[in-house]
Amino acid sequence: MAINFSETSSPYNGLIQECERALFGGDYGAISASTKKLATFTFYLNEGLSKYTALALDSDTRWQFHDSNFTTHPVGYTDLNANETPQQDYELSVDHLKILHVYVKDSNGNYQPLTPIDEHDLAKNGLSPETFLDEAGMPQYYDKKGRSLFLYPAPATASVTESEGLQIAYASTPDYFTVADNAVDAGIPIIFHNYPAIVASEMYAKRNQMKSKAKELREERLEMEVAIRDFYNKRDKDEKPQLRPRKRNYV
Repeated sequence: MAINFSETSSPYNGLIQECERALFGGDYGAISASTKKLATFTFYLNEGLSKYTALALDSDTRWQFHDSNFTTHPVGYTDLNANETPQQDYELSVDHLKILHVYVKDSNGNYQPLTPIDEHDLAKNGLSPETFLDEAGMPQYYDKKGRSLFLYPAPATASVTESEGLQIAYASTPDYFTVADNAVDAGIPIIFHNYPAIVASEMYAKRNQMKSKAKELREERLEMEVAIRDFYNKRDKDEKPQLRPRKRNYV
C-alpha cells in the first residue's frame, strides 16, 4: 500500500503519521497539527528522500533509479555554440546527479551518442586535453569536470545543429515534499515507502535527546538500507547472461 505524505484521518496512512507513531505513540496531530513541527518533518522527510536517492544511484545497474512522480525521464537540452570560437565546455545543472548518456545533434538534425573519456586516460596515452582533437568538428567524446561537460572536439558549425544541439540524459534529484502535499506519495518503490519516515524520525530523536529511540530507529534504517542496496543490485536480473546454453521458448 502506498504511503502518502500525510493523511490526517483514518487509517492515518501517511509518512507524517508514521513519524507520529514512531515518536509519539500514535498521537496523531503531534506533528500534523503543529505548523513548526510539520515544517521540520517535511525537511527531515526530504533528507530521507535524498538519502534514498543516493543509495539507489550507488547501487543501481542497468535499470536505473527514477523518481516515479516525474512523468518524463530527465533529459536536458542546451544550444551548442559553434561560431568562430567554438565552445567546448558546457555547465551542468545541480539536478544532474548522474550523467547517463550524452548526445550531440549532427548537421542533419540527428542526435549522435558520445563516448565518455577522462583526462587521466588521455595522460596515460601521452595526450593532454589541450591537444586532444583540438580541431573543431563533430564531437565524439565528452569528459565530466566538476560542474562542466567538455566536448572533444569542440563543435564546428558545419558539423552540428546548434539549436538544442546538446542532449544529456541524467539521473535527477527526487521530487521533494512540501508541507501542503498531503496525498502525494514518495516516488520510490512501494516496498520502501516508509524509509523517509524512518530517517526523519531518527533525525528528530537524535536532536531531541531520545537516545534509546534514536538507536532503535538507526538499527531499523541500516537494516532497510541493506535491503535497498540488494534490491537495486538484483532488479535487472533478467538481463544477466547465462553461462551455459539452454533451450528457450519464444512466444
